[in-house]
Amino acid sequence: MASSVSSSTSKSGIENLDSYYQNLINYTLTQEKQPLTRLTEQKDTITLKKAAYTDLKTKFDALQTAINKLRSSNTAYDLKPGRSVTVTPLTSGTTVATATVGSTVSAGTYKLSVTSLATAHEVHSTRQTYSNQALGLTGTFVIGGAAQRSVSIVDSLPDTVSSVDAGSSSIILPGQKELGTGSYYVETRNDATSGWQFRIVDSEGNAQSIQEGSSAEFTSAWQSIPTNGGNYDTGRGLTVTFGTNSSLYTAANKASGAVQLSYTAKGASISVTSGMSLVDINSAINAATYGTGNEVVSSIINNTLVLKNGATGSAHVMQASDTTGSVLSNLGVLSGGVLNTKVSPINASFSINDMEMTRSSNTGLTDVISGMTLDLASDAEGKTANIVVKSDASTSTSTINSFLTAFNDLTSYVRTKTSTKKNDDGTYTRGTLAGEYAIRSVGNELIALMNQDFTNTGIYSNLSEIGITVNSDLSATISDSSALTTALKTHFSDVTALLDAAMNSMASKVDSFAGTEGYVNKTITTQNSTITNLNSRIKSINERLTRREESLVKYYADYQAQMETFMNQSKINSALYG
Repeated sequence: MASSVSSSTSKSGIENLDSYYQNLINYTLTQEKQPLTRLTEQKDTITLKKAAYTDLKTKFDALQTAINKLRSSNTAYDLKPGRSVTVTPLTSGTTVATATVGSTVSAGTYKLSVTSLATAHEVHSTRQTYSNQALGLTGTFVIGGAAQRSVSIVDSLPDTVSSVDAGSSSIILPGQKELGTGSYYVETRNDATSGWQFRIVDSEGNAQSIQEGSSAEFTSAWQSIPTNGGNYDTGRGLTVTFGTNSSLYTAANKASGAVQLSYTAKGASISVTSGMSLVDINSAINAATYGTGNEVVSSIINNTLVLKNGATGSAHVMQASDTTGSVLSNLGVLSGGVLNTKVSPINASFSINDMEMTRSSNTGLTDVISGMTLDLASDAEGKTANIVVKSDASTSTSTINSFLTAFNDLTSYVRTKTSTKKNDDGTYTRGTLAGEYAIRSVGNELIALMNQDFTNTGIYSNLSEIGITVNSDLSATISDSSALTTALKTHFSDVTALLDAAMNSMASKVDSFAGTEGYVNKTITTQNSTITNLNSRIKSINERLTRREESLVKYYADYQAQMETFMNQSKINSALYG
């Protein structure tokens, strides 16, 4: 009689063995799995610690960032003397102006009186019968500049700037606009670090954006004069040629004899065919490219072509001329070669604390009150307002609060993860990082620093003097907001000195733990390596145990089959010879 148990494990497996043999195999495998159990437990422990260290890295990095924002020597420094501004018109129902301020503006009241607002040059055509019918005009006109750009030197320093050029060789790089028509100055200086430098400023002293060296980048910052002089192409239609002997250069600015240039920008050339209407001409003007400040905005009002310079101020006078034909003359834009001006360009005229001044623009005025951007409203003409700048500690307080949040987030996490708690049943529960002395130590040291006296140049030596203390639960907080606000408003430099000392001490602790090169991240890297190694060993043991189980199943399946064969044969013998 054939055996019912196959020695092959591919189909039957351990479940087809007698329970006695199954128990033998399971017992054997249980004994041999003990190293796997230990490795798995080790991996789980390290994985748990790695998760805690990953959280720690996030918290250390956040605290490092918050500390740097309170260190005046750090590029991330963000503690600034706050300012708020209000504009109060002296005529009800008016706006007069709006303003925004930075941390450098001086607190106080500034009286603004506006005589006139800056206007843009506005030119009209005569009224046409239709705006959308062909005008039957042909020819070409130039608007927003001259037929060709040009430049000349008004006031010279020939040993410094030998010549200037705006010819075809002076390129306008892609994405850039040509310089606008007007007066410019080539300011020069001898920088102690970089040597002789220059920049281009307009008639109001605003530095112009020019090509940075030979790169495709543009900047309004000072640029180095080429070694041994020579040409410098601004990338905006102007080339400046410097003298070859730098020992003869003269340092000068707009007010002290800098080279003055008169620049004329090239206008847009508009070709008109007989089938074009006023609408078509209007579209062509608006689609054209102009020099900065020479932009022309065209519109049609009551079948009249209204041309307005895009920039305000007396320096921005619109240029337009017929080059072939008489399109502008026939439209009435020109009369005897003179533009049909309806609004003349003038500068804004106003005073601050009775100090008279003019500006070409009504908005974006950054050089009126240092640290303030002033915008004159459309109803400002003839009106007066008080601009009140006050100290405001809210921004600085917010920066300090961000530090305290990051500080508490880290230190409370460290306490939780490194503590050991006694349970009601007398047993103990250890935190994930209970054995990590370095982590527990830095947490305690940071808490201690919050209560420490610091030597510095200011009047404060302890954080508690500006209202920052540590509570009984070891959390740091602004316990006296009034003290902090007063300190920030009245002794800002002293607060800065104290925080510099405190934050530098904290940074010396935190920096060794934070970032990619810090202790925490290096520990995570080691843990990742260990986990990878353990996974490899666990995989190897599992593969070996699988082969071992298959071997044992095969062995006992063969043995069980032999025993059944023997028992069957015994039964046959008993039947035959019993």
